[in-house]
Amino acid sequence: MRILPLAISTLGFASASDLYNSDLPTVLQPHHFGEDLPTRQANAKKALHAIRTLSSSIQAGEAVKGTADAVGGALDLLEEVNPVFAVLGVFLSFLEIFFGSDSQMILDELKKIEEQIERLRGDMQYFFSKVIDEQRQAACFAQMAPYENKIRAAWSALTEMNKNHGAENYQTYVNVFKDECANAQCSDAAHGILNTITGQGSFVQCDMMTILYEGNPEGRFFKGVRDEVVSKAGYLQSLVAMAITAESAYQSLRNNDKDAWKAVNA
Repeated sequence: MRILPLAISTLGFASASDLYNSDLPTVLQPHHFGEDLPTRQANAKKALHAIRTLSSSIQAGEAVKGTADAVGGALDLLEEVNPVFAVLGVFLSFLEIFFGSDSQMILDELKKIEEQIERLRGDMQYFFSKVIDEQRQAACFAQMAPYENKIRAAWSALTEMNKNHGAENYQTYVNVFKDECANAQCSDAAHGILNTITGQGSFVQCDMMTILYEGNPEGRFFKGVRDEVVSKAGYLQSLVAMAITAESAYQSLRNNDKDAWKAVNA
């Protein structure tokens, strides 16, 4: 099972139009990316497409049967672009500036991911209610749910901020998003979900990959069912990618720094 790393490798980005917006902090104006701008734009789109492809390939309930190969292919795509999620965050911090006429398409993608993750969350909860006992389920979800909720809330706030760019109360949306990720909340959520996948930290007794693999034969969730294991792992890795993206967008806005995405490495 592939694990999406939090370590973000340094990218070579690209060249493009020398855009300018007087409301944008000088250090974040697109011309400061120089000839790297078009590659960075292209890489950011690839990262968003990878999250969207993965989230849409995951099916819920009975429809999960026979989907392991599709989800596995989407996970391969996610692994290929995982160094780019932090870059995507920088560009989503000022969507209108960096993507211009493509902004609405990207907003639509952000919203579709948000809606799909919401649907998959319910399916994940149902599955775990069937495969682990009530006491352990309560303990594991008490640990995991705050991280899930934080990532979903930050993604939603990031989408709303971009949707309302240019509105009179735009700064309110910026502040709401920044509050969601302040004090390392998005970074902690990314680490928390990673720990559910690896069974590390406080999740030693809530190793989700082991829980998924073991299933519950008495409840007709058989051991090692590939479709269930791969789809639920895909859901968790989607959350990690979203959290990295949100954290990078937050760092860019907070620090007015085009290289703030590199802080996600820390």
